[in-house]
Amino acid sequence: DQYGIRFKGHPNLKRVLNHHQFVGHPLRKDYEITKGQICTETEDLMDEMLPLLKRKGYSEADMEDLMMLNVGPSHPASHGTIRNFVAMEGETIGACVTEIGYLHRGFEKSCETHNYSQIIPYTDRLNYCSAILNNIGYSKAVEDMLGIDITARAKMIRVIIGELSRITDHIVCNAANMVDLGGLTNFWYIFAPRDKAYDILSKLTGARLTNSYTRIGGLEFDLYDGFAEDL
Repeated sequence: DQYGIRFKGHPNLKRVLNHHQFVGHPLRKDYEITKGQICTETEDLMDEMLPLLKRKGYSEADMEDLMMLNVGPSHPASHGTIRNFVAMEGETIGACVTEIGYLHRGFEKSCETHNYSQIIPYTDRLNYCSAILNNIGYSKAVEDMLGIDITARAKMIRVIIGELSRITDHIVCNAANMVDLGGLTNFWYIFAPRDKAYDILSKLTGARLTNSYTRIGGLEFDLYDGFAEDL
């Protein structure tokens, strides 16, 4: 959809992130970032649901007994914004049409007009639960491309803070699962060590979530005095 790649034999080839009236493929380099388009028609997921139900063997009479239900895009049972348009047959889901892209902000296209260092804050927001891992991954890719070998100390610091960020990310996932299972108390117990980790990251980088700590060729700061004791 974004690059114009078409898959032969796909049963439901459609625009995924772009409106059906949109002309072109925005992530291609030949598409200018300033080229805006006005889409005037409202998209209805029922237009996709009806053919799907027919492919599943539902007759028009069967469809009259189905309940069409929107789950999302903002729903307490989902961790994030996603819309599931479901056809309910009693308590059984007969068919589902999913709409994604509610958090797609076009970072890739924005990066085309920035230099390598200016892109680091964008990587924070790809997954703010472990922003530093995104910082490291992006910086490492640029360094490999440019043939830059950072110092051994910088490598070790990246590993340490990367592992700390990875732990905080897993804590968020596990704590959210506890809430889904009805264990709100478990959620708070699991989150306690996460807050301690954020205190360390905040003291080191100046921010709890969006750290922007790496630099092409190294890091913004060295470790602060007492970092090892806090860790």
